[in-house]
Amino acid sequence: MSTCAALVLLLAISTLAFAWGSEGHQIVADIAKSHLTETTLRHIRELLGNDDLAAISTWSDEVRAERPETFGWHFVDIPPNAISFSQERDCYRPDEKHPQTKQDHHNCVVVDRIEMFVRRDKPA
Repeated sequence: MSTCAALVLLLAISTLAFAWGSEGHQIVADIAKSHLTETTLRHIRELLGNDDLAAISTWSDEVRAERPETFGWHFVDIPPNAISFSQERDCYRPDEKHPQTKQDHHNCVVVDRIEMFVRRDKPA
C-alpha cells in the first residue's frame, strides 16, 4: 500500500469515527497501521518522524475551528447502502455552515486534496 493510499485510509475515516472522539480515531489508525506494508510504514516514518498514525489521527479535528476551509478534507460521506465510492455522489456538496464550499469545487479529499498535497511536497 502506498503512502498516499495510507493517507487516504486515514483521512477517509467515516463520520462515525468522529463521533467516537480521539480514542476512536486512534484505534482506527492503529488498525489501519496493522494492515500496511513495511515499505509504507517506512515512508510514514519518513513523513512523521517519531509520531505515528494514531498520534496524528485527531489533527484535522483539532485544527478545524481555526481552519474552516479544511472541513471536508478528511472525510467523504459514502452512504451506508453504497457499493463503492462515487466522486459525483460522495464529494462536492455546498454547505451553508461552510461558505467556502460554495466556491471550492475541488474540495474532495479522495480526488483533489491528497493529489494537491502530493504535488506541493514534490521538489521542483
